[in-house]
Amino acid sequence: MKYFCEKLVKYNCEKLMKLNLLFTFDEMIGKKIVKGQLVDTNTLPFYLDAGFKRVLNKALNFHYEKRYKNPSLFLKEVHSLLRSCPDYIHEPDRLLVKHENGKEFQVYRNKKYEVVLEKRLSNKDWRKDNGHNGTIESALKLTRLK
Repeated sequence: MKYFCEKLVKYNCEKLMKLNLLFTFDEMIGKKIVKGQLVDTNTLPFYLDAGFKRVLNKALNFHYEKRYKNPSLFLKEVHSLLRSCPDYIHEPDRLLVKHENGKEFQVYRNKKYEVVLEKRLSNKDWRKDNGHNGTIESALKLTRLK
């Protein structure tokens, strides 16, 4: 009987500990929701279009009346963004940007730590594009053009 009681106490203690952890976790999430800090959209990759941040901020707004009225409106915005944006492939040494029309760009930093933008059409050789002012933002702006 003593063994059974010890097992029962141990089992109940484990359940209480799990419930306490869940309550603490729910409390933490609740506080983040109230503060509007559930998701930090500033941690999104730098190369993503600003529209993604706008859509996420609207979907996650603390005030429910400012959010999307239903999931289909949210999905419509997301699909619209996906259709208008190129594909990004972030590799350790470069960022590849591919458009549906076959245009490809690569952005990287050379040995002098300068931003380099290269483009190619239809699987030909890469060609340097000097149409940017040397900042990553201006190079990315050119890569978004179809």
